[in-house]
Amino acid sequence: MPIDATELDRLIYALLDETITLQEHVMLEGYLLENPHALDRYQELVELHNLLEIEAELSQATKISSLGHSNIIPMDRQLKSQRRKQLIRTAITAAALILTSLVILNLSAVESSATAVITSSPHTQFTIKHDTNLKNQPAPNSMEAGSTLLLRQGIIELTFSSGVNTIIQAPAKVTLIDESHVEIHYGRAWFDNEVKVENFRATTPKLKALDLGTVFGIIADKTENHELHVFEGKVEATTTHGNLEKTTLKESTAVITTPSGGLSTIPFNRDLFYTKLPETIPYLHWNFDQESLSDIATTGNQLLASQITTMPMRTANQIDGKYGKAFSFTTRSGPLVTSWQGVAADAPRTISCWIKYSARNPSGAIVEWGIPESNSAKWRITLNPEVQNEGGVRGAIRTEFGNGYVIGSTDLRDDQWHHIVSVYDGSGKGSPRSIKHYIDGKLEPVSAYQANVINTTLNKSKSQPCLIGNRFKGAIDDLRIYQGVLPANAIPGIMHPSSN
Repeated sequence: MPIDATELDRLIYALLDETITLQEHVMLEGYLLENPHALDRYQELVELHNLLEIEAELSQATKISSLGHSNIIPMDRQLKSQRRKQLIRTAITAAALILTSLVILNLSAVESSATAVITSSPHTQFTIKHDTNLKNQPAPNSMEAGSTLLLRQGIIELTFSSGVNTIIQAPAKVTLIDESHVEIHYGRAWFDNEVKVENFRATTPKLKALDLGTVFGIIADKTENHELHVFEGKVEATTTHGNLEKTTLKESTAVITTPSGGLSTIPFNRDLFYTKLPETIPYLHWNFDQESLSDIATTGNQLLASQITTMPMRTANQIDGKYGKAFSFTTRSGPLVTSWQGVAADAPRTISCWIKYSARNPSGAIVEWGIPESNSAKWRITLNPEVQNEGGVRGAIRTEFGNGYVIGSTDLRDDQWHHIVSVYDGSGKGSPRSIKHYIDGKLEPVSAYQANVINTTLNKSKSQPCLIGNRFKGAIDDLRIYQGVLPANAIPGIMHPSSN
């Protein structure tokens, strides 16, 4: 149930003052689990409450001392303060949702007797909701029967107590039924059952996979048919609706479900799955250093990155860049056209590159994809032209999402190399709260904005793939696009290619 800002603050204060009711407590837990911004507010108020407690105690101690009683604090006050401080330390250190829910951001796996233990790649974000009937709160980064994992970005490794290993890619939602059964509501997962646990099962809303001691992968998109790819051994596949078709797949074979509940053979592709944790969240990288200008290399750790083509629409002008070579664009040269469709819907994303711009009138896009001229359906990073009475600093970085935009405050038209970063947090609405800009490693103030929902639309007849430098009048070097949010402390590291 939605909670407005005033009611959220009231519930948090009630929790900290130990006046919250059981019903209010359950409501607050559920809202914090589903709303990252509410969790940020929770931690902000917890920190403020802690500071006020300390200030009050110091003031009381000073008052008592002035009366000749040294620094003695009444026992009931001290015990109450200790309880609150313990609550605060637990909340901030573990980012815990009190009692039943646990929010985990980039923590390492710990020793546990749990049914499954989680390890994550850097900058991964996920939450775990445990079964409320559990007698004991599970250890951090662990899942028991009934636990549900919501993976917002990045990659996690799930290690079962039985020895089965699973690599799961965001976005994903997974429920642990027991140590030999996992339900994938949606997501992409790779399973290694070389320990040959009998009757290990992975199910989706459309497919059941009974493992016969093997290695396999499952793709369960929210709206598409589901795929099963067998790397080694055998897997028994059964659809869950319609025809309830069943078949046994052997090594290097794959099937996809059909709308009628059947199974259709498709080419096996091992490159569709992560089989180990990557160094960071998935990203694509164009360094523009290659000698061939007809087919520009796309690298990065994102799946199938090497298969993405990037070609000039008309001419390509390579110049000396910030690091190695760069591409210089004009309105006549045309963009670099990629075969990559972009980051879809409201998924989080980070765009990073070096630019050099000197033209008097800003125009074009540094990078863009989606449906042009459509409300919410495109994603575009550019420099602010300030030609439609929208305000904002002319020449400052500008992130557009349909009819919405967020504009920075630094005019970048000085013919010098500048590192720019645009970060969107995946909350579903574009605003200065959800979209952050960094210029040369520093957070950029906002000079103007227009809030709007975000629903970047791909794979439609009017959708454009990712275009680099479309009608842009400057140079671009070392472009990186991450499928997720990079935190502020990671920004300096991506400014210099030699560091990653």
